[in-house]
Amino acid sequence: MLLAGKKVVVVGGSSGIGLATAELAKSEGAEVIVASRNAERLQAAAAKLGATAIAADVTSDDSVSQLFKKCGPVDHVVVTAAQLRTGPFKTVSMEDVRSTMEGKFWGAWRVARAADIRPGGSLTLVTGFLSIRPRPNSAIVGAANGALESLARALALELAPVRVNAVSPGIIDTPIRAAMPEAARVELANVQLRTNLRNATDTIRAKRAQVVEELPDWEELREAGKAIKTDVLAHLDEYLLQFEAAVEAAGGHVHWARDAAEANAAVAEVARAHGANEVVKVKSLTTDEIGLNAALPREFMVFDC
Repeated sequence: MLLAGKKVVVVGGSSGIGLATAELAKSEGAEVIVASRNAERLQAAAAKLGATAIAADVTSDDSVSQLFKKCGPVDHVVVTAAQLRTGPFKTVSMEDVRSTMEGKFWGAWRVARAADIRPGGSLTLVTGFLSIRPRPNSAIVGAANGALESLARALALELAPVRVNAVSPGIIDTPIRAAMPEAARVELANVQLRTNLRNATDTIRAKRAQVVEELPDWEELREAGKAIKTDVLAHLDEYLLQFEAAVEAAGGHVHWARDAAEANAAVAEVARAHGANEVVKVKSLTTDEIGLNAALPREFMVFDC
């Protein structure tokens, strides 16, 4: 067995990637220690694996220090622990972003400093694909992952002959992913759909870059557009009233709605008033956000165009 006689510590080993790593290490003959701050899950994992459980909180200097005092010299350490809080960049609280860095980055830093890893052993930090493929509402997670990868490169020099690696997984079927709707989880495994999406994204980016290069005053135009948007949002109530007046002057009618339910109800009433049983609509972010298709009663057939 590859790890016979070796001591392996998995920090964050009570679930997900950490638990799977601990299970594999145990199957290869290692003495496994799992650490986590969730005592209930920790004990369940340790009982399942036949491993040693030590409660530890990576956001605490003392807790991490005590963990490795109890462990003594070890051969391999894997850090998967992360307490991630994220949201839209402009509105996510500083408390949440600091908490994410505290758990994801500084937690790994504390482990790397406290662990007494034997020469020839290894330290493995689990990062994530958001460092190279960012997405909206996850800036702090991508930043933390990128920082971890830089840390791994630096520690590979400082901690030699201990080997230091950063592992950046993509989407893995863990309890975190299990919280996603089943339909979304199924589609994530659709290779053709993922390929199509990647191609479409690359095409859009390439075309945008080409257009930007053709406009020498691109940044000025962008700032002008930003100023218009800011002005509209600041005076939206006035502009909406002006819009209503213009529509009514042209013989139309504006329906006001305070929320998605009222907006969807207004659409249904308009359709009923005209005796329609089919609704043809332009697919848009607005109708997706209010859930118009799902909200319309079954009396209507909805067609997107």
